[in-house]
Amino acid sequence: MEYKEALKHFPQKISRSLTRFATETALKSSRYLFIKSAKGIQSAYCTHCAKQHFPEAKLKHKQLLPVQCPHCKSKCKVRASGLGRKYMVDRAVIVWYEKSVLDDKALVARVIEVRRDYSGDYTKVATEYSNNMHYVFQTGKSIYFNYGRQRAEVKSAFDEIATRYGAGLPRFMSISNIKRAVKGTPFQYSTWEQYTEYKNPRYVTDMVEFFDLAARYPCVEYLSKIGFKDFVWAKLYRDPTYGAIYWHGNSLMKVLRLSKVDLREIRDSKIVLTPKELRFYQYARKRDLPVTLQDAKLIGEMYD
Repeated sequence: MEYKEALKHFPQKISRSLTRFATETALKSSRYLFIKSAKGIQSAYCTHCAKQHFPEAKLKHKQLLPVQCPHCKSKCKVRASGLGRKYMVDRAVIVWYEKSVLDDKALVARVIEVRRDYSGDYTKVATEYSNNMHYVFQTGKSIYFNYGRQRAEVKSAFDEIATRYGAGLPRFMSISNIKRAVKGTPFQYSTWEQYTEYKNPRYVTDMVEFFDLAARYPCVEYLSKIGFKDFVWAKLYRDPTYGAIYWHGNSLMKVLRLSKVDLREIRDSKIVLTPKELRFYQYARKRDLPVTLQDAKLIGEMYD
């Protein structure tokens, strides 16, 4: 797909919900009271509501405690208007999901940098939006463009940004945004809600690698629903699955490489097998070896 064709899937305007999320969440800390004094009277200008007031208590430049604006009730940091702010820019990164404009069954995502630049006239600061990473998820395929160039593999833009900027650039994903975007699409039933929290609680996922898996492998949905969620996690963590899953299978038996009898035994036992344990069980069953699920659980991890 050409880049120009891919862009047709995306809305041309910044939505009110995206604006609200950027303002109220991603850049919530980017609210300032700029103070100045004239004839001994101090005034303060709020960059959030664009209103001025006269503080009852004298404010100090970069004081430790934030101050509440009496108009909009925002908690603001205090800065002196007369001091230099050449490098005063607040930035954050958001992943934002929407339905495709062209295909209401497709899901799109943009990774957007939002910034507020206070180096100039602080009374005219506006939130700026820029995005160079685009994803299109459709049944059977997904596409990733980075700075206009299509990548062979869908990768997390958040991971790339973290590598480039370290931990300094905050990244945000909205669960309610995804919930609205997937409604009415096949991705609504993909069990995406189960994969928003990674082992590292400080890690923020943009979820694009999950939706890439769900687009290419519909079996992700029923693997999650019948207790094989660990296999999906293994894919997301890039851990080996030892060939235990046939990801392109169009039935549960083909995906798990098991017979109906074996599948029923797994369901009834409620035993959760790791990729290596399942691979050992498949190996034994194919050769009619007298191996139970309990056996597979006990010695499967030693299987090479």
